[in-house]
Amino acid sequence: TKRGTLIDYLDELVEKMARFIPHKNLVAVEERAKLNFGRNLRPLVCVNDIDFSENGSIENFRKLQSEHWLTNGYTLFISVTYWIVAEEWDKEEGKLPKGAEVTVYGEKSGESINKNSFWGIVTEEIDGGARYKVEDAEGRVATYERKDLRHRTTHTFCFGTVSDDKTHDRFAMQHYTKTELEYLENYMRQHFPKDLIDGKIAKLFRHSDNAGQHFKNTGAIHYFTTLILERGGPTKTGYVYTFGAPGHGKGPFDGYGGSFKNKIHSLIRSCSEAGGIPGTRTGYINEARDVFDALVHYYEKGIGRQAKTGAKTDNFKFFLSEIGTETAVPRADEEFVTLNNITKQYQFAVNNEGLLFVRRRSCWCLACMAALLEGTLRWPDEKQIAGCETVALGGQGLMYRFYKEPARKVRGAGASRTITLDRRTRFDKAKSLAVGDWVIFDGNGDVDNPRWLGRVMSYADWGGQGVELNESNRSKYYQNGHLEIGSNEVAINLMWYEKIDVESPELTYRVSQDYPQAVLQSNTYMVSGGAEVNDGI
Repeated sequence: TKRGTLIDYLDELVEKMARFIPHKNLVAVEERAKLNFGRNLRPLVCVNDIDFSENGSIENFRKLQSEHWLTNGYTLFISVTYWIVAEEWDKEEGKLPKGAEVTVYGEKSGESINKNSFWGIVTEEIDGGARYKVEDAEGRVATYERKDLRHRTTHTFCFGTVSDDKTHDRFAMQHYTKTELEYLENYMRQHFPKDLIDGKIAKLFRHSDNAGQHFKNTGAIHYFTTLILERGGPTKTGYVYTFGAPGHGKGPFDGYGGSFKNKIHSLIRSCSEAGGIPGTRTGYINEARDVFDALVHYYEKGIGRQAKTGAKTDNFKFFLSEIGTETAVPRADEEFVTLNNITKQYQFAVNNEGLLFVRRRSCWCLACMAALLEGTLRWPDEKQIAGCETVALGGQGLMYRFYKEPARKVRGAGASRTITLDRRTRFDKAKSLAVGDWVIFDGNGDVDNPRWLGRVMSYADWGGQGVELNESNRSKYYQNGHLEIGSNEVAINLMWYEKIDVESPELTYRVSQDYPQAVLQSNTYMVSGGAEVNDGI
C-alpha cells in the first residue's frame, strides 16, 4: 500500500494508465480478431492451439512414518487441432439443422475466397430444405437457397503428451509438435483425405500464449518456419503463428488440461490400494506412464468418458515421453539472433525457413484471411493487406503492416543454410540498386521509427553510381574509418528521410533534419529496395 497526497495519487495513476490503455487496446483487438477468425476460417486449414498445462502431481497414499504423502509429478502438454470438413462444406444440398453455422455465398474448398461471402446462423428451414433463413453477424435475417450455403462443420482432435520431464521449454514443445503432426497427417490421409493438400497439412494456423520460455522466442519461431519444408515448401504452404495478449492466453487447452488432471486425481483418491485402477500396468498411479495409461483408457478409448465431454471433441490421442528412452526430448546446442522486436509482434506469417512476415496486431478479417491463405511467397518486404477491415475502421496502419524479418539460426543443424539465404537476398538486392531508387532499412531498435526510408544518391568516387560492391577479400573503410564494409558487402550512398509525424497513420516524409546530406551506409540493415519500394512511393 502506498500513501501520499492527491497529487501523488494522480501521478501514480497517469503512470499506470500509460501502460494499461495500450494493453486494453491490444486485448480488444485480439478479441475482435478471434471472433473474425472463427467466422472467416476456410477448409484445408488446420487450426492448432497449444499450451503446457500446469504440472500435475501424483499423490501417493502409502504413507511414511512421518505421515506425509509421497508426491511425484508429470508434465501435460495439450494441443487442440480442428478443421472445417471440406466434404460437408462443398455440399449444395442436404438438411441444415437450426443453429448451424454457414458461410453465405462461400466458394468451394480450395478456391480463392469470395470477398462477398459472409458468416451466418441458420434460423429456419423453408420448402423442405430447399431454402433457409439465415441471421448474419449484424442480426439481419434473410432467405437463401441451400446451394448458396456452405456448412461450417468442424472435426476436433485433442492431443495430450504425458512426460516425466517437467521442463517446459521450446525443445519439449518442438518434440511434441513433431510427433503430433506426423500422427495427425497419417490419420487424416486415412479418414479425411479431402482436407489435406497433396496428403500434407499445407495450411496451419497456430495460436498460443506469450510465454517466452517455450513459445514466443526466436528458436521456437524458427522451428515453426521449418515445418513447411516437408509439406510443399513456401510455394504450397501457408503457416501463421498468432500470439494472445499477455495475461489473456486462455484457450480450450486449459479446460482439457484441468479435466485430465482432475480425472487422475479422482482415480488416485478413489482407490488407495493397488489393483483398482483399470487400464494401468500396475493397477495404480505411481508414475507418468501410469498417468498416460489411465488417460488412454478413459479418454482415447472412450471407456468411462462422459457423453457431454465426447460431444465437444471427436478424437483424443495421447503420447508418452520418458527420460532416458527414445521418446525423450532432445535438446540440441543451438544459438539464434533475437528476432527484431519479437516481444511487440503478435502475428507471424512464414515466408521461408528462417524468414517471416511479422506485425504488431493480428487481424482475421476476410481480406487478411484471404491473403494469409494464399501465402507470403510473392509479398514485398513490407506488406499492407489491401482491404483490411481493421485499418478501414481506423486501426493504425503501421500496427497492421507486415514487415519481413529473419529468425537467424547461427549455431546448430541447418544454421549455415539460413545465414546463406538471408545474406544472398540482401546482397543481391543492394548491389542492383540504381541512383534514385528508394530503400527501406531496419530501424535497429528505434521504437518511433522501426523502418527508415532512404534514397540512393550519386557518389562521385564511384563514377556517379550510388552503390559499390566490395569485391576484395578485405574490409573497406569509409567516413574516416567509422564505416566498415566487409568482403562482398555493399556500400550505399543514401539521403535519409524521416516521417513528419510519427504518431500519425499518414505516411508523409521529409529529408531528415539530423542528416540533411547524403551519407554512406552498409547494406547490413537493408530490408527492401528498388522496384518493390519505388512502386509504393
